[in-house]
Amino acid sequence: MSKRRLYCTIALFVIFACLIVVYVVASDSGRITRQKLESVQEGMTLEEVIRTVGQPPGNHANGRCVSMPHGLRYWNYESWLCDEGQLLVLFDADGIATDVAVYDVINFGPPTLFEQIKRLFGL
Repeated sequence: MSKRRLYCTIALFVIFACLIVVYVVASDSGRITRQKLESVQEGMTLEEVIRTVGQPPGNHANGRCVSMPHGLRYWNYESWLCDEGQLLVLFDADGIATDVAVYDVINFGPPTLFEQIKRLFGL
């Protein structure tokens, strides 16, 4: 093996290792956990809930999961969905949380490679 081929192999290995590290760090940053969802309490503002959870309301699940049907009672609630659960918060006219509920979700396993790539690029 020539030196040039050896250096190219080492460079490719280093680049591949860096890409793996960037992917792991990017996928875990801002990850929502059940513990964060359960730490939300009544009396918090939307900004405090976002700060506690780490993300704005929305679907933040990395896997293929769905929430349980909750009925029309939760129609006006803000929702945070993650792989470990769902947080539903009702805010009054002053922006204060008046009802907080955390529920289990049905998780169908880890995301496919295509889903991971779409999520990585925000698609």
